[in-house]
Amino acid sequence: MEKYKDRLLDKKISNLVDILPAIAIDGAKAVGKTATASRFSKSIFEFDDFDVQTLYQLKRDEILGAATPVLLDEWQRIPAIWDAVRRIVDKDSRPAQYILTGSAYPQNANIHSGAGRIVHQKMYPLSLQERYQFTNGISIGDCFSGNIDNEMFIETKITFDDYIKEILSSGFPGIYFGEEQARDYYLNGYIDNMISVEMIENNYRIRKPDTMKRWLKSFAAATGTETGYTEILDNATAGERDKPSKTTTEVYREILQNLWLLEELPAWLPLEGNFNRLKTTPKHYLVDPAIEAKLLGLTYDEMAAMKAKSPFDRKYGSIVGRLFESLICLSLRTYSSANDAALSYLKTRNGDHEIDFIVSKGKKVVAIEVKLSNDIADSDAKHLNWLENQIGENLVCKIIVYTGKYLYRRESDAVIACPACLLGA
Repeated sequence: MEKYKDRLLDKKISNLVDILPAIAIDGAKAVGKTATASRFSKSIFEFDDFDVQTLYQLKRDEILGAATPVLLDEWQRIPAIWDAVRRIVDKDSRPAQYILTGSAYPQNANIHSGAGRIVHQKMYPLSLQERYQFTNGISIGDCFSGNIDNEMFIETKITFDDYIKEILSSGFPGIYFGEEQARDYYLNGYIDNMISVEMIENNYRIRKPDTMKRWLKSFAAATGTETGYTEILDNATAGERDKPSKTTTEVYREILQNLWLLEELPAWLPLEGNFNRLKTTPKHYLVDPAIEAKLLGLTYDEMAAMKAKSPFDRKYGSIVGRLFESLICLSLRTYSSANDAALSYLKTRNGDHEIDFIVSKGKKVVAIEVKLSNDIADSDAKHLNWLENQIGENLVCKIIVYTGKYLYRRESDAVIACPACLLGA
């Protein structure tokens, strides 16, 4: 059996299991939910196995009454499991009874929300910290606690080309730690399998799978933007007379969200301050930048040569820069979750101020800009410094994540220049 690779959420999940009767670990297929949940379980039932589904129908009470914690993996294949667990913990609230893992939310399932009984924990593909396992650098937790060395200076050997490789390598553990020569096949298979197999197995019916795949490609091309869904559809069906209706594309979105493939980033809603004209539309991302790159047909050589150039419409800017931003977004989702913090972005309606990522915990804010560059200019920090003028001491850290070699704090404005591989939870 392959050795387990530690995840940043292991400690949090362990704590949740110890204090709660039931938790649900949600996330896209292959992010590592089963491997992680198995570490905290005494009984394991995998419901993507037809024999286990049959066994549940025949001996439901024996499965639910197995040695605890009981792992009910891919529970959505039999949606009634959710309500069965909810009723049990209603009567018996002892901790460490059930762990439910799911890679989809069941369509049209008439189930209770589980609020107050089953607590959700989202799991994402591997972050950069989980890939590199670094022991130095700075963490989101340190930012919130104020435990930052003002004289910090650390050098890394990770380069721009390494980050391109990380974008293409995928954060799905089975792909990332598998054979490098097989990654392209696995990623193509993952995309096709989600559209042709997973949707059917989870009772989603798509009349034109090819149209959905083109819509998904158009969505990938809009990575890191707030492009309207109508425009995404128009780009996906350019030249077609028989275009899908708006209702159909809304169904596409709902299905892909229920399969945890779409990971849209909400706009920041500050608790206080003079922010009357902020955008409220989400920014678009897929669950893994490797899927975005694969849908767009990008190779390592093309991306390494492309750098700040864009093969798509100019209004989208640099696709490489936005895929790098997607890699940082993927990592920040895990770092934020590990600190019980929220992740969002900030942009004024007229576009004069924009900050790529806002990590917030109560009133405290860590503001992060992402630059596909080996050095930092004063202009790169202007929006971070503007935000500091707006919220003062509530802004506990200003960070520019970039592809350069050195981690240091700028003397002029206390902005931290941080290589992407040296930012963690």
